[in-house]
Amino acid sequence: LAEVKLRHIVAITFTDKAAREMRNRVRQELDTLLTQLPLDDPSREQWQTHLAALDAARISTIHSLCGEILRTHPAEAALDPRFTVLNEGDTLLLKGQAITRTLAGAARLEAMTPLFTLWGETGLAELLLALLNSPDASQSALAHLPTRAVEIMRLWQTHLEQAQTERVERLLHQADWQQSIRCLRQEQASRADDKLEGMRRQVLTALESMGTTVNQQRSHLHVLNEINLGVGSVKNWPGGKEQIGVVKAALRGLRESWRAAASVIDLALNEQDRLLAEMNPLLAELFAAANSHYQTSKSERLALDFDDLESKALHLLETQLSVRQYWQTQVGALLVDEFQDTNARHLRLIRH
Repeated sequence: LAEVKLRHIVAITFTDKAAREMRNRVRQELDTLLTQLPLDDPSREQWQTHLAALDAARISTIHSLCGEILRTHPAEAALDPRFTVLNEGDTLLLKGQAITRTLAGAARLEAMTPLFTLWGETGLAELLLALLNSPDASQSALAHLPTRAVEIMRLWQTHLEQAQTERVERLLHQADWQQSIRCLRQEQASRADDKLEGMRRQVLTALESMGTTVNQQRSHLHVLNEINLGVGSVKNWPGGKEQIGVVKAALRGLRESWRAAASVIDLALNEQDRLLAEMNPLLAELFAAANSHYQTSKSERLALDFDDLESKALHLLETQLSVRQYWQTQVGALLVDEFQDTNARHLRLIRH
């Protein structure tokens, strides 16, 4: 880093407040360093230069960086260089206005009545806002769904079963789960009629013969709901109280692991899902109208929102080799605050 020019060090964070704090911390570090250096130290001039240049350092949000990329290449991005950036409040206001106009128009159309019946005006407004907050994903999802409700339900069922299969696999391969199974195999009561022993055998039998389909596995896993830890006689177990404690701990672990996974594994499509599938074409039409109103409002103001900044900057970097090469020469070091909070789009931007 010592050999990288200050202007070529890019520090990305996720809020303006965090960016200001980061800049202030660096400034304080430099001030402290200068205070500690002797007045005749030959490096003082260099550090004073760094301190003076700090205001020009690229310490900002990822949206600010995207805005700089777009303003540097407005022609390649097909943008008016005078564009402004909407803050979160203005973005929410324009989306709200677009939703209000959309619902007002839809309320006059008899074909849209089922949507209002299913969700109500408030529910529809909340749903449209959620779709507008993730426009690319929403457009892709709605566009790729089949047109017939029965086909949509079939597709959803396939995805659900895939998610459930994956969840069962993760459950069965958990280290704690496997350790509990081994424990139940090893520990055994001296009397077969002990109630805890009966439960141990019942659980092992169910889990060792689950089958391969989600439905088969689900029915066998449900035996864990019947575990009762208030049974078992000390005299019926060779290891006494200690052995009973080990067996109960294993059964408790299996039960708790199952309960954590059951929220996914027990899911099933219902009548509400069928109604939603039937409403999909109308919902897609409503979203297209709301998005059109919102995009028009932004165009009239020469404005971009945060989603525009990310998507347009990423599109430039991915499709314009000269732009990508320019920014790769501009960035000598890239520091990302809270990297675990980056989404897929942020990651692509950072990699480019």
